[in-house]
Amino acid sequence: MKYFILLICILSSCTTKSVDIIHGEFGVAGNEMLPPGNHHLRQGIEVYIYDVKENTYTDSLDFFTKDNEEHSAEFTANFYIPEENVIIVHTSVGQDFLNKSVIPETRASIRRILGLITSDSLLFTSRDSIESEIKKDLQFILIERGIALTKFELNRIIYPSELITVVRLNLGTEYRILKTSRNWIEKRRAIDQLLKSESKDILKIILRTYNEDKDQKTRDYILEHVTSSYRK
Repeated sequence: MKYFILLICILSSCTTKSVDIIHGEFGVAGNEMLPPGNHHLRQGIEVYIYDVKENTYTDSLDFFTKDNEEHSAEFTANFYIPEENVIIVHTSVGQDFLNKSVIPETRASIRRILGLITSDSLLFTSRDSIESEIKKDLQFILIERGIALTKFELNRIIYPSELITVVRLNLGTEYRILKTSRNWIEKRRAIDQLLKSESKDILKIILRTYNEDKDQKTRDYILEHVTSSYRK
């Protein structure tokens, strides 16, 4: 008994490109690729269809910067499977290559590269240079799995509102010291500089630090130096 398979799409005339892999005895044992068209296959032969046109993966994620500040990013990655790599993809991850390779590796690359940059540096670092580093990292990983990355874009980075506030007031250095330093003298100076701004938004940041910081010296100093009029 024979199976007759009609492939609807012809590569040269259809926007959806596909490559078929047959598994089993077809001329020789093992995996072979079939071109689009009509094919008679004997019973017991398995057919797998792979989409080899360029595809787009768009998503968002949360990530932590080098100084452990949480941000969010929205991104787009374009990719495809070169026809000569279909066998590689088939034998390594199979038809679910999007969920097993593209999605997890894209998210890992973004977090890996952005995790090397501090929050305030992220505001001033060229978006193009960040995208270039992520694309280079991701291209290397995906091509080893048979998948080609053609484009990567960071559509948007969403910064914490308090970070935008301190950068606007030119207090980014003091903010970073307050958040990350273990040197009490540095932290005290940073608190003094932040308090001089007399900004209500900065006050919220300082009081949030008071609630979150486990260092008793820092907590006591904040409580002592936030004046009663400033607490209103």
